Amino acid sequence: MREEYKNLIKALSVDAFRNVIKEYLKNYYTTSDVFICDGTNDGGNDIEIKIRGEYLKTNIQITVQKLNINLKIEEDVKKAKYNHENLGYRSELLFFCSQIISKRGRDELEREASLNHNITLKIFDANQLAELVDTYPIIGQLINQYSCIPIRDNVKLNQKERNLFELFVKGEKASDIKKNFTKSIILSYLYEHSNVTLKQIKTDLNTDFSSSISENFLVLLLEDLVESELVVCIKDKPRVYNITELGELKFREAELNSNRQKNAFIFEIEKYLSEQNLVGFMQSVIDDILELYSSSYQMTNEDIQEREPQRRRLSKIYKSLKQRIEANIGESQKTEKIILDLLSICQKNDFLNNINMSMLFMELYKSNMLDEYMKQSPLIIYLDTQLLLQIICLACEKESNEEDLLYKSVQSLTEAIHNSNFKIELRTSTDYVEEAFYHIAEGIKLDRFLSLSFIKEIGASKNVIFNYYLFLRENDFIDNTQSFSEFIEENLGICVDTLDEEVLNENIIQLCDLFEGLGIHCQHPPRFEDFEKYKVEYENVLSYSRSMKTYRARIYDLRMFLTLSTELHYIEGVDEIITPIFVTWDSSFYAMCKTFFSKYKELNRWKLYAPTVLANKIDIMNLNINSNALTYNIITLSETNFVLSNDSISFYDMLNSMFPDNNSNLNLAKEIALLRKGEREQTKKEDFGRETDNLPIDTVLMKLIKFYQSRESSYDFSDLVSIFQLDDRISEIVTIIKSAIDDYQQGREIDNIYSKFDNLIERVKNES
Repeated sequence: MREEYKNLIKALSVDAFRNVIKEYLKNYYTTSDVFICDGTNDGGNDIEIKIRGEYLKTNIQITVQKLNINLKIEEDVKKAKYNHENLGYRSELLFFCSQIISKRGRDELEREASLNHNITLKIFDANQLAELVDTYPIIGQLINQYSCIPIRDNVKLNQKERNLFELFVKGEKASDIKKNFTKSIILSYLYEHSNVTLKQIKTDLNTDFSSSISENFLVLLLEDLVESELVVCIKDKPRVYNITELGELKFREAELNSNRQKNAFIFEIEKYLSEQNLVGFMQSVIDDILELYSSSYQMTNEDIQEREPQRRRLSKIYKSLKQRIEANIGESQKTEKIILDLLSICQKNDFLNNINMSMLFMELYKSNMLDEYMKQSPLIIYLDTQLLLQIICLACEKESNEEDLLYKSVQSLTEAIHNSNFKIELRTSTDYVEEAFYHIAEGIKLDRFLSLSFIKEIGASKNVIFNYYLFLRENDFIDNTQSFSEFIEENLGICVDTLDEEVLNENIIQLCDLFEGLGIHCQHPPRFEDFEKYKVEYENVLSYSRSMKTYRARIYDLRMFLTLSTELHYIEGVDEIITPIFVTWDSSFYAMCKTFFSKYKELNRWKLYAPTVLANKIDIMNLNINSNALTYNIITLSETNFVLSNDSISFYDMLNSMFPDNNSNLNLAKEIALLRKGEREQTKKEDFGRETDNLPIDTVLMKLIKFYQSRESSYDFSDLVSIFQLDDRISEIVTIIKSAIDDYQQGREIDNIYSKFDNLIERVKNES
């Protein structure tokens, strides 16, 4: 709320701002004698105050000036000094400004006034005034009154459901949610209907909300409202109820708060769209934003079977918004910035959260699922490898990477769990810990490329922890001479000099200890009966989704699926079986759930969430609002650039595979990197689809690597790697790759590349 008031204060006219300050001073000094006297002969004061008939000789200045504010303050401090020394005024200046001055700036100005002019300067900017609203409600009322802009009425938004949320739900205990939400509905009903019998209230509410409120429950709530003096029973037999003046006032306050949020929200959206010459599309843009947030909330209530269609719906809305904006500005990159800016505005206003939480509660209320949804039972949450990697980055306790939305998503989840009022136990499998360790080991191999002259032509890696290390290094948060292996040893206590079995096991144990210390229990997957039966089915599911998972990743994911589906899950001290939750970005699990749960009735169902969806659900269950989690949820689930995809190719990581040894000859790597540079400069990424932004050379090399790693090849991948070390074959290799790229760009199959490399490998073997 404070943020919304701050934005409204900044937009006030000079007369409106003066009246707000006038009313504040009346309340602060408990006097009605406060006069605006700004003018040419005001003696350096914009307001005069009388207390018990005597003028209070305090210097007061009020301004809505936006530019050169420091200069104005300095001039007013000099006037205050003159008034003190010559006219008997106090040695203080109250300076009210409708704009924002940084805390450091305020402190410096106040210090200089004291040291240089012996004047006590007190600056009240938009931030300070917004904080005073709770203490002096008249400030908020006047700001709302002066901020009502006619265009607000042209924007179609559901008023009733916003009011319901404002009435009783906010600030209450989650355990009382149904009771308080029903009281909101009753008060809203009585605000619109007078002299209503108990029977009529029950009939209308049950009809309107498709619910079955019992008469006893209704009487209990009406008695609460009567005791609170919000409702009065004007007749006993039959009982007839009316809303009281206090009840009407409470409803109007809720309506006023709701409108204030709406006005502040629309004002900021309108202002921003106007700056982008898009104001004519305001209603459609707001409609799309409302849909995005509504879908994000609905995803917390969807069954596993419905979650993926809901995600696709959210993605479709997001793309529609992008296309609408891009069609009018013609720039893809600018469009993405505009959407991020719009979502940033949404983050700073509770309006969207309140309206969508109300709509979600209403839907749950009508289906008698509100109590079940808000039931604060203990949760058991299993984390997949990608979340463990982000948690490792968080555990380093360095700077937060604000631009990495996956990092921020996991951060939102960990914060929601930490702030939760009910018990949550985190778990993972030792399979996923092992994957996390190999991820670290791959990152250590990437380190050698940083010293190469052509590093900028390689592009980014998909290695999560290595990328976080680069972020810290490039922004001087760590010593830029520190290697990745040194960074890992310092922060995780892991040394990866060799990958022999003994060292591997020691490091995995070390990593398990790290996670256990962070409150994540690492458990070994059990042996499963009929594992081969499920494995065959799983391979069929993945073949339809065209997944490029490694064999080891497939086995580990299947073992996690069966752990969730066949084991009984308990928390120590809790006498009940708990339905586990699995958190992942991997959409292939949705297909697994759909197939396995319908075909194998012996499997137990469990819950599946993306990190931000679960963070949002936990916050709602605790009646907390986290705008950041919602925004990250919308972006990560909508924008394919941020969704983990096995189809997205990292050239950096491919080079790591093609030149696996630390002592590898990298002359060919340089030629391939330069080839990619030329291709990138000539080709717009949009020509190859927004899904992955892969260049033709990326796709060709990935197919080549996959072929020689598969059973289809007559030669091993090591045979391919060995010819990449030969300087005298570089020209021929580059020619083969260029030819395959040409075939790919022309829409032809690139199978010739395999026979050409087979031939080259064969010749090299014969020559040796």
